[in-house]
Amino acid sequence: MIAKESSSEKPYWLELERMGMEVFPAFVEERRKGCVFRAAGGLNFRNSSVTVHDPARFDLEWLVKETHSFSREHGIAPVIRVPQLWPEFERELDEAGWHLFRSCAVLDRSLEDRTLESPDMLVKVDRDHWLDFQLGKRALEPEKAKTLRKILDMLPDDAERLAWREDGKELGGTLLWYDGSYCALMNMLVSPDARGTGVGKRFLSGLLDHAAASGSRTMWLQVLLENTPAVSLYERAGFKRVYDYAYYRQEV
Repeated sequence: MIAKESSSEKPYWLELERMGMEVFPAFVEERRKGCVFRAAGGLNFRNSSVTVHDPARFDLEWLVKETHSFSREHGIAPVIRVPQLWPEFERELDEAGWHLFRSCAVLDRSLEDRTLESPDMLVKVDRDHWLDFQLGKRALEPEKAKTLRKILDMLPDDAERLAWREDGKELGGTLLWYDGSYCALMNMLVSPDARGTGVGKRFLSGLLDHAAASGSRTMWLQVLLENTPAVSLYERAGFKRVYDYAYYRQEV
């Protein structure tokens, strides 16, 4: 994994980290000693955790202390997010009582083989329409739905919100974000009653063509490894693993 080079001076994985944080914002973000401290109500660990980007710049005692302090201050659970590039550091975390509880993969795919025509089933929608679809398809308690709406409402204005429609029915929604030659697939939601019907495969294929038609050369995404249907869908569509990252929490 991580065979590619970035067009900037940063390693490829770190460029993907930067893009991922830009398009999925937090209410609070602080950078200290090679770590990124983020808080957004605790609804999603991706933007409510402490991400390690350079374990050589701190000692573990400092990280644990600062993670607990930051988490208390912002009312979130203490969680450490680690790109799985440093096995020795992860062993130290485990020995200190922090244990892996969730793993994710970052995948990418070249778009050079795709047609340069966006399918008619993809329709641009406004922010409110997109938000209503996203929230309407998730079984959330009112307070959590309020927090999620606030997070989604902070997404960059230049993010592209799209609906997937077949026979006049809205069956999916997605969020794309462009950075140079890269297209981030930050969200792809298929209506529960349309799952298992081939909609996801058609939807994803249409997104690949749309991104290529928009000038992108690579699409990338993040996915929970426990979400095996999604992982399988992406891999069958030609996506490859770039790197994995894991979430750690301390057992009491």
